[in-house]
Amino acid sequence: MIPSIENVVQLDFLKYLNQKENQISLRTKQRYLSDINYYIENYINNSNIIDGLDKFFVPRDIASFLSYRRSSTARATVVNFMNFLKEYGHLSTLKYIELNDYLRTLKLTKVEKQMKFFSNEELSFLLSDKINYSDKDSEEDKIILHLILMMSYHLIFEQDHLIKLNWSDVDLDKKRINNLRKDRLAYKWISLNDGLWEKLNEMKKNITDINDDSPVLIHKGERLNTNKINSLLSILKRKQNLSILGGTTDIQKINRSKILQDLNSTNGKETIEIIQITGITKSTQFEHALEEFLLSEYSRISSDNS
Repeated sequence: MIPSIENVVQLDFLKYLNQKENQISLRTKQRYLSDINYYIENYINNSNIIDGLDKFFVPRDIASFLSYRRSSTARATVVNFMNFLKEYGHLSTLKYIELNDYLRTLKLTKVEKQMKFFSNEELSFLLSDKINYSDKDSEEDKIILHLILMMSYHLIFEQDHLIKLNWSDVDLDKKRINNLRKDRLAYKWISLNDGLWEKLNEMKKNITDINDDSPVLIHKGERLNTNKINSLLSILKRKQNLSILGGTTDIQKINRSKILQDLNSTNGKETIEIIQITGITKSTQFEHALEEFLLSEYSRISSDNS
């Protein structure tokens, strides 16, 4: 057992975070402390070979930590704690370089991918008119991509829902849309906000031939499919857009980020409303968002009580 590890984490590591040039929010500091305490409980306290801070990180344990710690800040915590150990003289330059090199070889684990979220600012960008397009992007590309992003966010529609959506599922008179989820706890209809209602209303007026099986989202004359959605989302991978989003965009990430945003903005009070949209039969993104929200809450409570 490393002597006074609690003091090292609670005092010295926190001091290091407070003195960083780029200010870190209180919530993020609480998350780092929670993550590192999880690492201590699972990889330090149960070890007989780690007897000093210079041996705090073992490559195998880092890989395991990133595979099991359901936290969006897990990797950032490792990086910051390594930097802290080096700056405070607990980690040799050689060992620091070795660990950094090892960490760079580790691809994002399945858990890390599931716990990636857009910030509120990134979500606002996705829904704005500030997305950068090139000359080769058609007006149709812009319209359909914007609708994909709006429906993924406002309706928490998954990729399958976007593909299956027909005009018979859209009730513009009552400003609502069929939920498409076969779940006893889910609403049959989801209300359309003004922005999405206006977009769909405008689109329908420009279509001359509509029947019950007519798809809402058409690209190049055909119903959307996975390849078409991925092709449109690839617009967001371009340098100008990627510099703002900080990572790739997929429908599931938008879904869970919107859910997390609602949970955070209402202190969890929106949970029932979200379940009534997502249901519980297939609620993976809700579960990931709820895990992230609860972990942040537990971290905050633990920090307040320490």
